[in-house]
Amino acid sequence: MRLFIAINFPDKIKRGILLQIVKLKLLIPQVSWVKAENLHLTLKFLGYSKGDKLEKIKKGIGAVIKDFEPFELNISKGGYFQREPFIIQLNLGNSATLNSLANRLEKEMGKLGFKKEIHPYTPHVTLGRGRRLKKEEVEDIKRAINQIRSLAPIKFEVKNITLVESQMTRSGSIYTDLDVYEFPV
Repeated sequence: MRLFIAINFPDKIKRGILLQIVKLKLLIPQVSWVKAENLHLTLKFLGYSKGDKLEKIKKGIGAVIKDFEPFELNISKGGYFQREPFIIQLNLGNSATLNSLANRLEKEMGKLGFKKEIHPYTPHVTLGRGRRLKKEEVEDIKRAINQIRSLAPIKFEVKNITLVESQMTRSGSIYTDLDVYEFPV
């Protein structure tokens, strides 16, 4: 099983994000765009795991979630990671609660033997990926992203997190929610 822990978005928020994708699609046709049903905010990528570890993972997430309450996030601007593949994304405003949650999940999953992230947690929503892009294409993408750099913040309340299974197929990833963990109120 290929697993990750994520924040899934309410439909209203997905529609707001999709509007940004539609704008960018017109300007950057050479990018592979994320499907609406796959939009999420990754908290911790676990990678491949044997099914016998699943109950320990669920228990670990449950241990972390009990210490948090619902909190607000806002998606504030467009951006990118310049690497292979080139990632087009929406960045999130700074949130101490989000960073604390991601760090706690990182530590808890580390106890179960999952690999520690090399880079610090950078919350973002992946919109699309460009592979083997020419220099001119990268410059076109950067110009297009500048058009959504200062979009009006998309605010929403995070009430839960989800353990997700990702199945890789020729037509893209298929995500299945395995468990949803509600924050105590």
